[in-house]
Amino acid sequence: MNFTEITDTALSYSDRTDTEVTSRMDKFLLMTEARINKKLKVTSMSARSLIDLASATPDQVVFALPSDFGGLRSIKIDNVGGRQCTLTYVNPEQLANRISLGEFGLNRANQRVYYNIVAKELHLYPNPNIGNLEITYYQKIDPLTVAAPNNWISNDHPECYIFGLLVEITAFAKDAEAMAIWQGRFMESITDMDFDDSITRWSGTPLVVHVG
Repeated sequence: MNFTEITDTALSYSDRTDTEVTSRMDKFLLMTEARINKKLKVTSMSARSLIDLASATPDQVVFALPSDFGGLRSIKIDNVGGRQCTLTYVNPEQLANRISLGEFGLNRANQRVYYNIVAKELHLYPNPNIGNLEITYYQKIDPLTVAAPNNWISNDHPECYIFGLLVEITAFAKDAEAMAIWQGRFMESITDMDFDDSITRWSGTPLVVHVG
């Protein structure tokens, strides 16, 4: 289904065609997409980004994340002393303490690199200034608009959009009973996508152990 079909279907289910609701459909859609991005983390949303650390300044510890970043899956640095380096997460206070104390993990035997994410920025310390920082992340869905009327969820799971819009419409109308029903249907659609993704992710030839 496309943008028009989804919004028209949601309006028909809600039995609201007055301008008080129809004029707010774009905002309801943005709120629905924000909820989908927060709750849904499936393989179809995976993307990879590389940052060339050799091109960074020696004291650079903050790096911009992709504009469509919706959550981290994994992070590593390749080619640090001829090997792969897995980063260690610390909270912002812990990282700030390490920076202020000048704790350069790469000069130690464990060769640790620390990171955290604050305000859509990656904070990395110490910066090895070699290798590629590889980030695998969950990509936010492409917003539906009149000019871009389709994305993979609208094509494969349009009910998720429809139920999400109905949650926003009934919340706006202060219809708590109807909102609870559509909230349940919306979360059910999210759960179904998670379940389908887990089947796809773990399907294939089963592991066979040969003895002798």
